[in-house]
Amino acid sequence: MKNIFSKTLFAASLALGLGSCDGLYDQYEPYNAVTLNTFYRTPEDFEQAILGMYGGFRSSGYFAGSGSAGDLVATPDVMSDNLVFNTEGRQSGRRAAEFTYNSNEAPTGLYSGAYFVISRANAIISNIDNLADGDFKNNVLGQALAVRGICHFDVARFYAKIPTQSADANASLGVAYVDRFDPLQKPARLATVQETYERIIADLEEASTLVSNTNEPFTISQRAVKGLLSRVYLYAGNYQLARQRAEECIALGTTLMTRAQVAGFWQDSYTANVEELFTVRLTAQDNIQLGVNFNQLLSGEIFSEFVGDKAFVDLYTSTDIRRSVYWATSSTNGLFYHHVNKYFRDAGNLRWVDGKYIRLSEVYLNLAEAAYRLGDEAAALTAVNNIRSRRYNNFVSPNEAGQALLNAILLQRRLELAMEGDRFCTLKRLGLPLQRSGLGHLADGSGNIPSPQTVAADDYRWQLPIDQQIRNLNQNIEQNPGYTN
Repeated sequence: MKNIFSKTLFAASLALGLGSCDGLYDQYEPYNAVTLNTFYRTPEDFEQAILGMYGGFRSSGYFAGSGSAGDLVATPDVMSDNLVFNTEGRQSGRRAAEFTYNSNEAPTGLYSGAYFVISRANAIISNIDNLADGDFKNNVLGQALAVRGICHFDVARFYAKIPTQSADANASLGVAYVDRFDPLQKPARLATVQETYERIIADLEEASTLVSNTNEPFTISQRAVKGLLSRVYLYAGNYQLARQRAEECIALGTTLMTRAQVAGFWQDSYTANVEELFTVRLTAQDNIQLGVNFNQLLSGEIFSEFVGDKAFVDLYTSTDIRRSVYWATSSTNGLFYHHVNKYFRDAGNLRWVDGKYIRLSEVYLNLAEAAYRLGDEAAALTAVNNIRSRRYNNFVSPNEAGQALLNAILLQRRLELAMEGDRFCTLKRLGLPLQRSGLGHLADGSGNIPSPQTVAADDYRWQLPIDQQIRNLNQNIEQNPGYTN
């Protein structure tokens, strides 16, 4: 009974009101549960299951703001050059920030969180033929395939090498790709990263032919799948398809938010068909407060665990709307810090801000980088200017070319997607070392200097450790090199 999913899938089954239809789990079916023999029969059943699948993104490792700095919002910036660990805070997330984690104290719960969602997607896919053929069936199947693909992608980019990371990346160890609902299975990792990405892309490409483009942003639409494919192909180093899928996404009707809309967007003031592609809805009833991993508001002052690195915050110019939306420079106990402001909904400390999994601005940045790497600098400049003209007041294009243009594209990615789960993975996929600024945690750059200042590009810690408890349940899961257990 002990395997990688024995706890995860059983919990997922209970959350959906399902029980396993064979094995010992049948003996412990809750009084109000239904089995696979009685569920997944009607469109209403599948609608409930879809809601449960998306609800999995509220689990630990994704958008559960548990205060441990282990969610998808905080971890990739904590482990980068964007933020500085504040030694005066609660000490949460310190191991991640200092790269002192191991398999017994992993920096994030993303691994189990992702497979938790995958289990729900697979339960839908495994029973999809109980629906009559038609648009409803196709839309349900397309959403489940897309979710299965992106969750495996999240595991792959954090727990395995990224194809563009190094010359040996594609041939290195992949991740377990789980494509059927079976709580008793003990999957092993795929032989290579290349095989892993082929499976991810296959799921997403099939999804793009099935899912409706009229789905609201809180469910996955065709334009969302196209945007997600632009992300995956960029990681895979297939720049032609990264560009093509980005252009297809843009053509499907969502528009970029303007400079005037930025502040409202981060307070969940949405405008139809603007910016959103796939968003995880978080409400007060969910009691998930994004941003609590960065700081809390007490007696009118912000107390931060992680603050903006002065060298990074200074990259936001005075004409950049993101400077005031993303950051709040203020005093706490008489000392000034660059506090993360992106997830404060209002001054009353409301954190019921939705989780933005992918939005159109990233797709334009994917397009810009892919076009540049294909040698089309004109298209690359146009794409990045679409972002800059909507962020800077009275923007005039510098008309960069060559390396200066690539630098501009990567700078805008860093500025735009800060505290959205991107920076660690961008450094990793580009094969770059971590190089922190050498400045301290206070707003003027003084104070405690974070450790380590550098992490080499070939350091084993770029591939996160798989939690030892997971490996105890499934001995077929091989640990990443460099970790002792």
